[in-house]
Amino acid sequence: MRIVKTFIARDVDGKEYTIHELQGKHEAIGPDGRRTMVPDALRELRTDRDKAVDHISQGVYNVINTFDVIRVTSDDANAP
Repeated sequence: MRIVKTFIARDVDGKEYTIHELQGKHEAIGPDGRRTMVPDALRELRTDRDKAVDHISQGVYNVINTFDVIRVTSDDANAP
C-alpha cells in the first residue's frame, strides 16, 4: 500500500488524528509478457497509528478504536 494523501482530522475534544489515504498495487502481466505494477481501484483510510477509518461523508470520518468509534471531522483540502 502506498500513501496517496495525508490530512488532519479532529475529534470533539480537539485531539488531532493524522489520516492517510492508501492505495494498493498489484502485479499484472502484459501481452508482451512483461510484469508491471498497476494501482488497485480500492483505497482505504488509516491513521498514522494504523487504526481503520471509515469515510462517512465529505470531511466526516469514524476512527475505529479497539472498543469504541471516534467521530472526527476535517476541513483539510486533502480530505476526501
